[in-house]
Amino acid sequence: MDFHYFLALPVPAEAGETIAQWKQKAKSSLSFKKWVHKNDYHITLFFLGAASQEAVDGVSHAIRRQSREFPRFSLKAGKTGFFGRPEAPKILWAGVEGPQVLQQLQSRVSETCGSFGFSKETRPYHPHITIARKWQGNDSFPSRIETVPPLKSMKWTVEEVVLYRTHWHTEPKYEAVEKFPLADDIGK
Repeated sequence: MDFHYFLALPVPAEAGETIAQWKQKAKSSLSFKKWVHKNDYHITLFFLGAASQEAVDGVSHAIRRQSREFPRFSLKAGKTGFFGRPEAPKILWAGVEGPQVLQQLQSRVSETCGSFGFSKETRPYHPHITIARKWQGNDSFPSRIETVPPLKSMKWTVEEVVLYRTHWHTEPKYEAVEKFPLADDIGK
């Protein structure tokens, strides 16, 4: 079976439930082809894609050591946005705000994965939680999003980085393969 892997920050169940409740209200107004299952919400740090077990093991070993160099930190989410053309976006997301340590962690993870031969992302890092994919509405997205109440603000502490594996034909589709704890102290 051809698995794809990625490294991400998990979204806790309480925040996932808040997004799922908003999603239920939004679905009546917003016509996306695919809505993400509430147990699949995450904040991607690096997408590995299809990879050999040897490469995944190498990345895991390196991230296990490095994660302890970063303190736990707080994240805030709640503002919705999109990627793609305004009239027909590819991705609907909840934006994420965090301290500088989030950018530093993502940069280190990216460098580490690059050292194992994985292609680095060339676009600037924009942390987000994907809620839906592929607009298919007849109306333009901006006119429809105006009819949806705003997503409630959420805040939580990030305690770990997770290596996920994708199962293409199940829901939820992401399986946590390994967890890499951050340091016990809290960063600002």
